[in-house]
Amino acid sequence: VRARMYLYGFLYFWFIPISETCRKLYETYTIGMRCGDVDSAMYALGLHWMWQFYGGEKLSVVQTNLDDAMNLMSKYSEELRKQCLLRKIPLALLMGITDEDPYSMMEDGVYCESELLVYAKSKKKVQLLEGLFQSQFLSAFWMGDFNKAMESANDLLKLPTSKMPKVQSLYFTFYRGI
Repeated sequence: VRARMYLYGFLYFWFIPISETCRKLYETYTIGMRCGDVDSAMYALGLHWMWQFYGGEKLSVVQTNLDDAMNLMSKYSEELRKQCLLRKIPLALLMGITDEDPYSMMEDGVYCESELLVYAKSKKKVQLLEGLFQSQFLSAFWMGDFNKAMESANDLLKLPTSKMPKVQSLYFTFYRGI
């Protein structure tokens, strides 16, 4: 399931329509849940909604489905829920939702971006740091703050995982190249 998640979430879209990528990711989620690989299934579900957004789905639909996914993920892992939250933050900015505090959804005492950063660093949660820096990058880039976007990109590239040809950062690299 994990291999399918990486294949369809980070490589497949280069070769086939995004709608097919979304279908394959949802299929991966279903297979993962059936065979008990909840972690990979939940990541596939999050990627499914991310690609739905890039495929042109209405922002409100993606936002609602990310909320549903966050609630589902919280049954299995708070870490997965945080990853989903980090995907949701840039979308909220695009929709003009600035009055909500997205971190209020966290259940473990993380109440702002800086606390999430401290938490991720102290627990050595590299995937969470990657997600945080990607979220910061997308938010800054879409809001026109290119200096902040570059700062977030540089923070991401300082992580040890950026030194490896890691598939998880592929879509970020795509956006950095724009």
